[in-house]
Amino acid sequence: MPNTYTVTTPEQVQIDYDIAGIGSRAVALLIDVAIIAVGDAVLGIGGLAVANRLSLLLRATGVQNLNAYVIGLYVLAIFGWTTLYFVLFEGLGNGRTPGKRWMRLRVVSARGERVSMFASIVRNLVRFVDFLPSGYLIGMICMLLTKRDQRLGDLAAGTIVVMERRTLDPAGKRRKARKARESRKARKLREAADAITAGAAAGALGAAGASTVGSATADSAADPPSPEALRIIQLCDADARRLIASYTLRQEHFTDDRRRQLAQQIRDKIAEGLTGDAAREFALQTEPAALLAQLHRAIETLDNASNNRP
Repeated sequence: MPNTYTVTTPEQVQIDYDIAGIGSRAVALLIDVAIIAVGDAVLGIGGLAVANRLSLLLRATGVQNLNAYVIGLYVLAIFGWTTLYFVLFEGLGNGRTPGKRWMRLRVVSARGERVSMFASIVRNLVRFVDFLPSGYLIGMICMLLTKRDQRLGDLAAGTIVVMERRTLDPAGKRRKARKARESRKARKLREAADAITAGAAAGALGAAGASTVGSATADSAADPPSPEALRIIQLCDADARRLIASYTLRQEHFTDDRRRQLAQQIRDKIAEGLTGDAAREFALQTEPAALLAQLHRAIETLDNASNNRP
């Protein structure tokens, strides 16, 4: 059983992460080391070519110990390449190097958020201490002694390595199959319903004056909420609306797994508070992130209509 780490968000929603153990992290590291070794070979071949050219230029100037300079530059290049490999992939790749991606691992902050570039730099500079005396011995001992399987670099940067869960969603597969079997007529009916909603929203805003609400009407008509989303927002209380707005503003800072899990929990909380069976069924059958996006647009549509009402 994997070690589980629970994070509580500001919205008081708990998210569980499976901590990656030594075995899966070791396999991911071996994959990354193989890629780094290819880079080392390229640097070595390139370094030899540069050294041969420099030797011809520098012999005339009387420079001694050319081999020492070349070896020093090569060691520096290897250090830089190895460090940049991990830093850039983790900092820009949402916490995943090619090895971690293959093993479905990800580096996240201790709060469950996306790892920052600074944290990636810290954890990978300390990596060379974890490697000592050889074979990541210090790092493995540290992982065995910590509850979250953290090496020294993780402790210094405030990060953990988690496993991405493989989601087996038979209900989701059935929904996709059902959508694929829907007739063209049904799709046209939904498009017509969306157009009616867009027209109704535009009409409500246009009554206040085209010069005042022209831009809001254009935005609403471009991607209007569904009638069901408008109905759900009318049934939601102020706390539910604030929860939807908070998720929408902060979702870009979450990892993909956390965003999906948080959206589903918020969707379920909203569905529990709905009094109408039709509204609850629509909420539960809609993909969580798509539902929250519709609900946020519904809030904006109703707020715009209320603010511009004469």
